[in-house]
Amino acid sequence: MSALLTFVREKQFALQVRSTPATVTRPAPDDTPITTRIIWVVPGSEAGPSGADFGRTDRRRIVAIRRDEVPTVPTGTRINAAEPPDTTLRDWITDGPLTPMDADHVRVFVIQADC
Repeated sequence: MSALLTFVREKQFALQVRSTPATVTRPAPDDTPITTRIIWVVPGSEAGPSGADFGRTDRRRIVAIRRDEVPTVPTGTRINAAEPPDTTLRDWITDGPLTPMDADHVRVFVIQADC
């Protein structure tokens, strides 16, 4: 079963239909840029707490990053990548991981760095 999971992961990140090239730079001391591919996860929208007069209704951006290429993705990690369907490279900053964690990849919230 693990061979099948490895095969599926390799195909998802290798297929350019599902993934996009990215450069990941973690905070110091592990700040050597890592060239990899990421997958933009289809975001949902978040509603505020019930009874609140205001809440978050914009979509949160989420990316999946392979753990075998980028072992840790702490908050504040910079990701330079294009968000499909746009091809313009932008800088993104991780804003925390999604839980639970997966064994082969980590999914993190990102925000645009120049906002």
